[in-house]
Amino acid sequence: MIKVFGIGFHKTGTTTLGGCLRHLGYKHLRYNPSLLKQVAGGEIEPVLNVALQYESFDDWPWPLIYSELDEAFPESKFVLTIRKNSDVWFNSLLSHVARRGVTDVYPLVYNLPEPEAHKQAFIERYEAHNQNVKDYFANRPDKLQIICWENGDGWPELCSFLNLPVIEEPLPHLQKKPDSLREWQQYVWPRFSRKMKRPIKQFRQRILTSKLVKWKR
Repeated sequence: MIKVFGIGFHKTGTTTLGGCLRHLGYKHLRYNPSLLKQVAGGEIEPVLNVALQYESFDDWPWPLIYSELDEAFPESKFVLTIRKNSDVWFNSLLSHVARRGVTDVYPLVYNLPEPEAHKQAFIERYEAHNQNVKDYFANRPDKLQIICWENGDGWPELCSFLNLPVIEEPLPHLQKKPDSLREWQQYVWPRFSRKMKRPIKQFRQRILTSKLVKWKR
């Protein structure tokens, strides 16, 4: 398989893209914080060596080095995921911070500590990236596919771009908010319960230990 690099910024549906590529049979690699730090430090060669081991990619650090990837893997293809407008993208970023907290991504990618107080700077960085990617591939339209899931893009656009048969089933919107109790029970709750299993066990152990200490006193 040729390599496929997702080079859209975070919160543009990169997780959905990764799910699609895995479904299509690609050996996939997504966000890797150690590789992002290497790219931010100018260590590109080790990251390219890691890329040799996989067939498809999304999230950081790949959007930051699309030109180097194009040069290193000339047969590869690129997917730029975007949101329907910049405000929607930024609000999604704020929601992510509210849920997960501030991460190392912001100083490494934006040279700023967090998005809330720097809306204009973050949006300018996002928009500049999208435009730079479009300009870079302007004379090679067969190398770049722009996808906006919110605008109705899906399997037909992605599969046609990759010269693969179109998948006849819903997209794997892995980060989509549940629309119903059934979706919550089927998709969200199992992931949440698995994630919380260890913290709950640790909490119970602390409670039991605390009761045991009080009993001994």
